[in-house]
Amino acid sequence: MEAKKLIFLTGVNSNLKGHEPAFDSFGQFLLDRGLLSLSVDSTAEQLVCIDYAPSVAKEIQKLGLSSENCTLVHMEPSVVLPANYARYRQRQFGKVITVGGISSHDSRSVHWPLLWPSASNLGKLHATERDERVVLVSGNKMSFIKGELYSLRRKAIKNLKNLDLYGTQWDSKCVSRLLIALKSLAQAALSLKLPRLSGLYLWFQDYPKSKGPVEDKLQTMARYKYALVIENSAEYMSEKLMESLFAGCVPIYVGPDPGKYGIPRELVILAQPSLRSIQEALLQAEGWNMNEFHAKLDTFLTSSEVRDLWDHKRVYERLLEKIQKSN
Repeated sequence: MEAKKLIFLTGVNSNLKGHEPAFDSFGQFLLDRGLLSLSVDSTAEQLVCIDYAPSVAKEIQKLGLSSENCTLVHMEPSVVLPANYARYRQRQFGKVITVGGISSHDSRSVHWPLLWPSASNLGKLHATERDERVVLVSGNKMSFIKGELYSLRRKAIKNLKNLDLYGTQWDSKCVSRLLIALKSLAQAALSLKLPRLSGLYLWFQDYPKSKGPVEDKLQTMARYKYALVIENSAEYMSEKLMESLFAGCVPIYVGPDPGKYGIPRELVILAQPSLRSIQEALLQAEGWNMNEFHAKLDTFLTSSEVRDLWDHKRVYERLLEKIQKSN
């Protein structure tokens, strides 16, 4: 039997708490299979960096690994972590894999790993009595990098009257927002990106309609007929759209084409990144037959092929295969 090659896991989103991986994380997946190395002084034969961290260069050197044995995994787009995409940093890695990338069927991408609700939980969520209003669940963030959609999210919140807002940082203090803006500006400058001041749009505004963080995102969303889902950028698809479908909402979606991820267009109203397009999409959503929508949605979510694409364990298996595959 071939000896297992230990993997040292690092990076901004490695989800390691001390020396313990977070529950249902990729680190836990590796640990359960006896593949996770928890020490940079170990005999790890491979390194996986989940979103670039400055410490990774020293870790590679300490482990004595060549670039062929190092993999960079993108979970954040360039508007969030431009360091992920700097060419001189990517040269440290023999492979670069994107989670949620638009080309999700090629050798460089996997779908976003999702915790799939049970059939009974999906049934309860979809049977919930729904308000005619629109729900948006997202944190208040900002970026000076071209392509960010945070400012569009804030514009929609300010202008849509029929919207309920949930999430973190919407009631943060001005000083906190100033520090975040300065950090984001420095991040753009250090990555040699020309800062786009449009990222500041409505950043220092108050958001009195915010209802604060939620304990259960799916149950909160399930109380609404419609969900406004705006990605951080159109570079990738995160968990946001699929979670709105889990909750049984008609999603008004701003992001990449759902069809490229195997999501039927009949389940999503795709809006362009503008307030007018979002408003038009909301008017279109009001004409949808909810019974027909839920019948199609149930067929989609109970498909074994669909679950195979998104379920976190299957995604981790494909990710591991790509990491271990010879160049």
